[in-house]
Amino acid sequence: DADSDADADSDADTDTGPVDADADGFVEGVDCNDHDATIHPEAEEVCDGVDQDCDTEIDEGVMTAWYADVDHDGFGDASSVPVLSCQQPADLVDEGTDCDDADPTVNPGEAPRCDGIDTVCSGASREELIVPVDHATVQDAIDAAADGDLICVGPGTYRGNVDFAGKALLVRGVPWQTVLEGTGNGRVVTIDLANPADVELSGLIVQGGVAGSGAGVYARFARLVAEDLVLRDNLCVDEDCSGVGLYATSSWLTMRRVEAYDNVGRSLIPYLSMQGGGIMVNASELVGEQISLRDNLLDNPNGYTWGGGMYVATGTMDLADVEALRNRVVADNGPSGGGFGASQTQGTIERILVEDNEQDGQHNVQTALVATGGQVTIRNALVANNRSTAVYDTLGSAIYHFTGDLTFENCTFADNHATAGRNTYGSSVAVLDNSAITLINTTLSGNTGSSTAYGAYYGQNATWTPTWSNLGDVGSFRGLADPGTTYGNLRVADPMFTGSWHLTAASPLVDAGDPSISDPDGSTSDIGAFGGPATW
Repeated sequence: DADSDADADSDADTDTGPVDADADGFVEGVDCNDHDATIHPEAEEVCDGVDQDCDTEIDEGVMTAWYADVDHDGFGDASSVPVLSCQQPADLVDEGTDCDDADPTVNPGEAPRCDGIDTVCSGASREELIVPVDHATVQDAIDAAADGDLICVGPGTYRGNVDFAGKALLVRGVPWQTVLEGTGNGRVVTIDLANPADVELSGLIVQGGVAGSGAGVYARFARLVAEDLVLRDNLCVDEDCSGVGLYATSSWLTMRRVEAYDNVGRSLIPYLSMQGGGIMVNASELVGEQISLRDNLLDNPNGYTWGGGMYVATGTMDLADVEALRNRVVADNGPSGGGFGASQTQGTIERILVEDNEQDGQHNVQTALVATGGQVTIRNALVANNRSTAVYDTLGSAIYHFTGDLTFENCTFADNHATAGRNTYGSSVAVLDNSAITLINTTLSGNTGSSTAYGAYYGQNATWTPTWSNLGDVGSFRGLADPGTTYGNLRVADPMFTGSWHLTAASPLVDAGDPSISDPDGSTSDIGAFGGPATW
């Protein structure tokens, strides 16, 4: 058959018409491979070394351009000649946007830095606005900036209140050398955004603000990174006070190396509320580490106070390495959490030191570390030498809890004292209505209260579950049965502390914790703040 029958089939056989052996809609002679249905003139070219679309070209238009990546930062040299290949060659990448392939810290994936160069390969000579080089004041730089801009503030003191004007900006100073000082009237820094956006305050000292909420820093609807930030000498007078040093609400707050000290809220006006002498975070997501709260004061003898150092209300928290030292709250009724307070919050605190704080008032004076109404786990806490003083009643000297679930794991409560003119409800522990407290590997030692007959006091529907803990100072109980020495509990009056609240080698609390929890050396956990895997 010479294909005289025009069937597109030159085989010497019977005339059968056009043949489409692979049933791909293209007959032999038009289809360059009639034995493979994935190959025909309308097929999509695939990068595999085969001509799928029958145009005699292989892998045209589908090969990847690969660029040399000398500094191995994942971004190829924008000036290099690309290599076209289906497979990635060694030391080449498919992202050819690196403007400096000799420096792995310069590429489009980096964050802007205060270094005077185009870190992110934007094409500009540099991406930052510099104070005082480009702009004399921080506010001038903010006014000139657009969303996402970086403002770098040099060493020195810059006096004047600063308002981000709704912009999402990064403001960075030189740690311990750049000071933003308020005018003594209003907040030093205001970050009030219409919609959530990324902002940053770092390397700054913020001082001299006078306002009701956030005299130092006020943030709303902000995804705020606060890093190497000092909040000091801010003031709230004669009004409801929230977060004198820093107040964040409806925000996402990340704090690293933040200090709040010598911030003061003060009033003699009746019924005012003061919360968070150093810092308050409200209705937000909070993540933080290395936070220092020192010498903050909420003095409100005719009103209410919570959280002298810091107060977290609603939302979530994940904190580590916190210290609250020498903070004080004064109120008529229920002064709470002289060092640290939380309410209606879910989360954890790892490694917290609460020492030498004070709670003073008329009625229902509480303890230095309080977390009520939520679900909170606190690990490796040292709560020591705190003082609660009341004209009438105090609630615990070491632990106070009201509603919600609270767990202490590997904690030390030692030498906390409550003095009351009338009653101390629980010389060591007060667990009020609808509360549940769990103690694991925790010691209560040397905590005292005046005018009380009970070491632990319980309200209605309250539970307290100590396991593998030392109840050395809880001599008597009201509301629940004495757990005695069941579930691994001890009753050791003298844990044999060193001067820094560590255990001496001869302490009966060494290796006396829950056998399922180990110290870093693999031995059974010690009872107290310095035992367990997450030791300081």
